[in-house]
Amino acid sequence: ARDGWVYFVLADTGTYDAARIIRIHPDGTGYEKLNDYRSSYLSVTDDRIYYTADVNGRPTLISMSTDGSDSRVIYSDPAFNFATPSGQNLFLDCNGYLAVYGKDGKRMKFYNEPRFQYLNIFNGRLYYTEYSETEYSIPSLCSANADFTDKKMISAGTGATMHHIGIVQGWIYFYTQKDNGNKQLHRVRTDGSSAAIETVK
Repeated sequence: ARDGWVYFVLADTGTYDAARIIRIHPDGTGYEKLNDYRSSYLSVTDDRIYYTADVNGRPTLISMSTDGSDSRVIYSDPAFNFATPSGQNLFLDCNGYLAVYGKDGKRMKFYNEPRFQYLNIFNGRLYYTEYSETEYSIPSLCSANADFTDKKMISAGTGATMHHIGIVQGWIYFYTQKDNGNKQLHRVRTDGSSAAIETVK
């Protein structure tokens, strides 16, 4: 919750095409739809919402005020997936490569390596899954400074793709999905003090 609201993406007709950004009070009152684009990868920071929208079939990074007003296009490209805001910067996943933009939409840096997926930022460090070009299906879980210096491998992974990294109280949480569709939730320490991956559920 932020400022008395909970923000989330909801497909109210049960299809991805209908996914829109919604806010509601924690007690279930005040339901509001905030936008009209198919939406995903929602982040709320300060007084702005950042999300990926499908605009005429093109992935587009949009920001807007938390009440849905003042909508602005920041970036649009077929290779764009999602953005993670941190401080005054936006860290963009561009087809597995990192681009850093200011919140004003000005590009600051593009990194040709490493190839990554599912980026999160905690205490000024990047946490992400990294893939080699020769073993794309076997990711490693890594952390680094925002400019990819002081890179550390936290875990060599599980042999399966890691999805949706979340960080809570010194733990990195993610899930893996098997070929039969079954999912498992895992966690590992952020500081690498224990490289063993625990299965939570």
